[in-house]
Amino acid sequence: GERRLLLRCGGVHYFRLAPEEWRDRLLQTRLAGFNALETPVPWNLHQPTRDAELVLDGAADLGRFLDLCRDLKLLALVRIGPYVNAGVTSGGLPAWLADDPKLLIRAADERYLRAVHGYWAKLLPILLARQAPAGPVALVQIEDHYRGPDDRYLLRLYDEVKNSGFRVPIVLSELHPCKDFQQARTTDTALFATTELMPAGPVAWGERSKAFEGLGQILIEGLARGLDGFNHSMWAAGTNLALLPASSFPTRHEAPTSGLLEGGGLSPVFAEAKSANLFAQAFESVFTQATTLSAHPLLDQGRRAGLVAYGRTDGQTALLFLKRRYGEGALALADPATGETAALATNPRELRHVVVSYPLTPKTTLALSTAQVLTIQPYPDKRVLVVHAPEKTEAVMVFRTPKAPAVRAGADALAWNEKAQQLTLRWKCSAKGERRDFLLDADVPIHVIALEESQVGQAWVLDGAGILIGPARIGEWATGDKTSVELRMPTRRVRQAVTFYPTAPLRGVAKAAGVSDVQCDETARRIDLRLDLEVMEPLTLFLRKWETADDLAEATPDFADTAWRDTLRPLPLGEGRHGWYRCRFQAAKAATRKLSLESIADAATVYLNGQCIGQSTTKRLMDGPRAFPHPAQFDLPVKAGDNVLAILLKNWGCYSNALSYGVPLAPASAWGILGGLALDGQPPGRWRQHEGLEPAGQSFAWKPVDTAPGAKPAAKGAPVRWFRATFAPRKQAVQPAARLHLKGVSYGAFWLNGRFAGLYSQAGAESGLGYRLPTPWLRDQNELILLEEGGQEPTECEVRFDRNDTYLPFTLEFTAEPTPAAAPKAKGRP
Repeated sequence: GERRLLLRCGGVHYFRLAPEEWRDRLLQTRLAGFNALETPVPWNLHQPTRDAELVLDGAADLGRFLDLCRDLKLLALVRIGPYVNAGVTSGGLPAWLADDPKLLIRAADERYLRAVHGYWAKLLPILLARQAPAGPVALVQIEDHYRGPDDRYLLRLYDEVKNSGFRVPIVLSELHPCKDFQQARTTDTALFATTELMPAGPVAWGERSKAFEGLGQILIEGLARGLDGFNHSMWAAGTNLALLPASSFPTRHEAPTSGLLEGGGLSPVFAEAKSANLFAQAFESVFTQATTLSAHPLLDQGRRAGLVAYGRTDGQTALLFLKRRYGEGALALADPATGETAALATNPRELRHVVVSYPLTPKTTLALSTAQVLTIQPYPDKRVLVVHAPEKTEAVMVFRTPKAPAVRAGADALAWNEKAQQLTLRWKCSAKGERRDFLLDADVPIHVIALEESQVGQAWVLDGAGILIGPARIGEWATGDKTSVELRMPTRRVRQAVTFYPTAPLRGVAKAAGVSDVQCDETARRIDLRLDLEVMEPLTLFLRKWETADDLAEATPDFADTAWRDTLRPLPLGEGRHGWYRCRFQAAKAATRKLSLESIADAATVYLNGQCIGQSTTKRLMDGPRAFPHPAQFDLPVKAGDNVLAILLKNWGCYSNALSYGVPLAPASAWGILGGLALDGQPPGRWRQHEGLEPAGQSFAWKPVDTAPGAKPAAKGAPVRWFRATFAPRKQAVQPAARLHLKGVSYGAFWLNGRFAGLYSQAGAESGLGYRLPTPWLRDQNELILLEEGGQEPTECEVRFDRNDTYLPFTLEFTAEPTPAAAPKAKGRP
């Protein structure tokens, strides 16, 4: 039952999505032609405290996520670490590893390996129960970008995984990490695959995501050079909800090469990846057996014309790839095997392919094709080829078959050569948007759907249902007596032609507002229709009624901190975004005393007896260790008798790779009070410390904030304050994708309906991009709470609805009964 696969993998990080969004992102990944996904498994997500049971619910429900992969026929490359990188704090290593100063991370250190063993003993059974072929787990990756000196470490990790019962391949990220394949030098006997194809890295704080073009051609170039498999990192963007991101990265986690945007919309990269993936799928049997083809008459003709030329062959089929070094023009080809001539449109931006001698059916071979093949689908009763060509060019396809096939459509472009026993199709693509059907009854009927090139991004392969052409986005589909397809319509007036080639003998469309001009071509088994819909865009919501509260109960003298950790001196904190230190001390008399902190990370706000004393500058450590000092000093107006000192620490996250081999974790990633602390040169006393600062459970005394235009700013209060606003989106049929745009504030955190929704910083471009409000969390009435940490207050804030991600779900239902000819045209206004 084994078969060779060309692994086409896209990164989808389950912990960066709401669980309600998992199925949609996986479905879109499948629609883009991927047959697998990659996901890291961060240790600090699943085991934030030592010796605890793994966290496996909510966004950490790895088993449920993998079960969805199985349901949607997607394999999985699972990166189990222990260090996974993935743009999360400490690369996923839990902070409690720093409790033992002798434990050396990412090394063959027995203390570290015992901790890894304890974690994997609980994690690996989840994956073992789901390993291929019965389950989706097809590869397991250990470590990530390991450049350390200790090979024994990797061997110990490998043995641990192998001995646990895995039969699937166990790999490292060192399978050719790359940006593209321009400089690839490979041999046919070596595995040529990449677990990290990243043409452009993730967006950092203050950056805008720039447009990226050419991903599809990067993949095609890899295939032309012998690529055995790839993982397109950062395929699906997400939001850092369940874990603190590394300090370089904002709440959103996306790259210019992400095909799926943070809110679930499609970027231009999606169509490029889909085109390359479907082509790879069409010729998977060739690519998985192919070797380099250096000599071929058509390759030689291209080289003589100065073109770049590659070839791959499995011994029967040849796939030739050609592109110009500069300029544009048609390459004249003369094929000696078929006696046909063709002109191949070439340019320096993309490789054009030529197919030679591909067996379509038991008795029919695609002897030559200069038409660019998008997909080949085995329908129950025929073979369907979707091909494309640029406008104002001619594509040639030659079918070699024992006897003249009956032509049922497109006879004007087809010519039979009895002597050569071949049928030649010459399709002149004369206009933008052109679409033609060619049908021939060979030993198995063959249906060629020819598209002008601009329509490729609107062609969808729906497994088991058919091929749909027209919509820019689609969702779920279902088959049976009726076939239904969910279209995702943009929020504007839409007038669009839709064509469906069903696998079953369907003839009509169920009546629906906005659907008209339904026609059925029974010869081509093709249903055409027109959509006329006007979808109202959700209105921007202005947040002008804010309330504020200075309530930080943990800073008050009478706060009950007996359940907190008791320590002799302040110790580093763990996985949280905020943390508290409290110390009670006596003073003989009232005086001003100097509080000195040797090093803090990343920012500290100091309270004495419930009053805010001051705040250090924030230090966001960009991809570096925190070993260098970040000191701070404060003057404390101490009163005679009892005093309570409370210090609030902020964690921006830390990310360190190159410097983190064979060292204790703490110097590289610890946060909180990291060095000595003294009050006039002396330790003030014992401490209690605790992580967390959440609005839940707080008793706020809310006061209104005047944010009307022209209002005088309020007197400056404590630098750390709570703000609250509510909003109610207008009820509409659309699936909203909301983003929060803040003005007036500086940096902090925010919660939507009681759930942490991310960190914010108004540095650079962040304020213009806004922050995602996860769609599954939105309600009819919504509460937004900000924790502003820079002493500012919100003004003119907005909830906007992203046009790229917001859509109207519109279901088309195709039926076996023809649509009545008298069906009236209708305009739907959902």
